[in-house]
Amino acid sequence: MEAGACASAPGPERVDVEVHMRAVYVLRSGHVFDALKTQVPADARSSVTVWIHSSTLGIEDKCFHGMSRVSRILAHDPEAHDVGASPPVAAPALRMLIAKLRAYEPALVDLIHVLVGDETEVHRVGDCAFALCSNLREVVLPRSVARVGLCAFEGCGALTSVTLPDALVCIGEAAFGGCKSLPSVVLPHSLTRVAKSTFAQCISLTSVTLPNSLTRIGEGAFEQCASLTSVALPRSLAHIERGAFRFTSLTSVTLPSSLTRLGGCAFEECWALTLVTLPNSLTCLEDSVFCGCRALAAVTLPNSITRIGKKTFQGCTSLTAVTLPNTVNYTGREAFSGCTRLAQVTMPSVRPHVGVNAFYGCP
Repeated sequence: MEAGACASAPGPERVDVEVHMRAVYVLRSGHVFDALKTQVPADARSSVTVWIHSSTLGIEDKCFHGMSRVSRILAHDPEAHDVGASPPVAAPALRMLIAKLRAYEPALVDLIHVLVGDETEVHRVGDCAFALCSNLREVVLPRSVARVGLCAFEGCGALTSVTLPDALVCIGEAAFGGCKSLPSVVLPHSLTRVAKSTFAQCISLTSVTLPNSLTRIGEGAFEQCASLTSVALPRSLAHIERGAFRFTSLTSVTLPSSLTRLGGCAFEECWALTLVTLPNSLTCLEDSVFCGCRALAAVTLPNSITRIGKKTFQGCTSLTAVTLPNTVNYTGREAFSGCTRLAQVTMPSVRPHVGVNAFYGCP
């Protein structure tokens, strides 16, 4: 049977569509194409099974957009099986299994597993490729994948297991944002940064393993990970961007000596945070970085600090004493406002600039 041909299967209203990709074949937005450009209509009236050759190089952006009748996607090796024959589940190349695929809009797809074996040559998972797959529970990507696009698995609320390959060099913004059932993640040593909102609102996330290669944690990367109580920051880390760990349940944080920038609101409203260790590599505490950390009882500012931003410690109601080192020449407005137990403040020998209401509401 030629690639792209349709073969009837037992049962009414059912068609199996074989997509035999022999060269640089990809899944295209809205449709799946074979070597002859034969398309599977997005509005196909029958249940459709799509077979993808193991040499497929990519899964493109929104590749299943509108494919409301696709029920299965199977990756297999056509060299090992006759085209038109159902490959056995035990076949080594049968690694991608996607079940109950509904529609991209409005309910989107309803996948169960994405298992892509090492026999494939998929290098990239496209932007929003599996976004809002509400029943997707497991993702296993092969060694060949180097990039996961932005929002690739965003909103996959049932996702509980993600296996990322060692060759992965880029995870796009919000790639796993809103995966509210994901309990843990191990990032490979090939990564140097965690992008903006990558794991934001993963409310069940309790364990994150960050590689020693990591240099940057992006804006809001772990924001609203409400179950995250601890994280080991690698010695390679240089930048923590704005709101990276905002609204988490971290209880203590040790910032590495490699850190040169701690972005504003980085630990804002970390209500359980009791202990923070700041390195001598920091020169500035940006705006609202520890704002609302109600359990923070003590903090030691290193002699490298020259500037304390506005609202940096605002609302730290357990803070009882603070010593500003002689290097501090600027304290922003409302920097310590609302610290209702802050009874002892030791100022530098040369009085710095103190902003409006810097200590408003202190005893």
